[in-house]
Amino acid sequence: MKHQMIKESIESFDGFDYTDDGGGAFWGWYEKPLSDFIPMEDQHLEIITWFHEKMDELVQFQEMFDGIGWE
Repeated sequence: MKHQMIKESIESFDGFDYTDDGGGAFWGWYEKPLSDFIPMEDQHLEIITWFHEKMDELVQFQEMFDGIGWE
């Protein structure tokens, strides 16, 4: 039950990809090509901002499922 809830929640995070071993373990990551930042005026700041936003999303996700034994 928790396994399915976690999978559905993970899929709701835009740009988040994951692998599932089928036994309850997940490995996930955000991915965005650096080439997406090339046309931006301040690429360095945009990369930092993107990184911080994704870290905040991961914290929110972790809080949604607090107590499942995060490693």
